[in-house]
Formats: sequence, C-alpha cells, structure tokens
Amino acid sequence: MSGIKRPIDFKSAFETLNRELKGNDMTLELICVGGYILQLHDYKYTVDVDAFYNSSTELDQIIQKVGDALGINRPDEPWLNNAVANMNQKPSEQFIENIFQFSNLIVNSANLNYVVGMKLHSGRDQDIDDIKGILKSKDTDLFTFKSELEEMGFRPDIAVLLDAYERAHGLEWLAAFYEENGEKLMQIIYEDN
Repeated sequence: MSGIKRPIDFKSAFETLNRELKGNDMTLELICVGGYILQLHDYKYTVDVDAFYNSSTELDQIIQKVGDALGINRPDEPWLNNAVANMNQKPSEQFIENIFQFSNLIVNSANLNYVVGMKLHSGRDQDIDDIKGILKSKDTDLFTFKSELEEMGFRPDIAVLLDAYERAHGLEWLAAFYEENGEKLMQIIYEDN
C-alpha cells in the first residue's frame, strides 16, 4: 500500500459520528468515493473520506468535532468532506454498495470500477497513480474496460486510459498494445474527436 504508514480507522470515526448525529437528532446518508474506497479494497491508505452528502452548518460542525476528538482532521480540511460534489456527478444507485448501517448514519460506497472512472475522469497524476494497482490486478483488457466505463456514464479519454494501463503494466506492454491494436486505437481517437 502507498500513502500513509498506518490506516485511519474510519469505521470508528463513523461510529463516533453516528453517536453525535443521534445526540443531535439528525440522520445522514453518505456515498463514499475516492481514496477511502481504495483503502477498503487494500490498494492504498488515505487521510480523509470524500463523500456525496447534503451538508449544513450544523453537520459540518459535528464532522469537525468528531475529527478533532479523534485527531484525524487535517489543518485545511476535515476528515469527511463533500467537496467531490463540486467536481463529479453522484453515482446512480446501481453503482452503490452499503458498507455500514448505524442508527442515524448510513455509509455507502461507489463500487471500485466507478471510483476508477472518477479518477480517470480527473486525469490528475496522483489519481492515475492511485489506480495503477487496480488496473494491474484487473483481468480486463483496455477496450473492454473503456466500454464498461462508458456504460457507467463516463467518457474516458483514451490517452489517459493508455497512460494508466502503461503505468500498471509497463512500457513493454504499451509497445505490444500499440503494435497489436494500432488501427483500432486510431479509429477510437478519430471517433472521439
């Protein structure tokens, strides 16, 4: 695993958040994405939880309070945030799985392929590095995976997808892939433009 040396126990943080929510007669449903999902699948550790949820001043204060009590807030950001909603579309129900169900808190996650799609969509260097382990362990070829991502509503840039697969499998793989699939790649590039 990359990133942090030791994972943050987010289940404990969710349990604490549930108690705070219950004490304030509030409920919350999360759809977690990003690094936390990679941590759940043992690909990397993360320092925060990106999630889709409806925010409010009171809820933000509770999240901050939980993070302060557990020492897991970062100086510039709480341990749980919904900034991802500014950059991505919320996954539809068919791509969501339940992780934890507490009395006042439901914690769901987007499935792993959806998170890969989000990271490919961002195209950031760190996001591409985050998913190389997943792509390395996938038994799916690039074209099939591109189709799967399109079925989830993503329009993956073929260059970004090639970069991710090359990082996962190496330059020799990329050279062989170009040799074997050059015409098909050119057709996709032409259709995408």
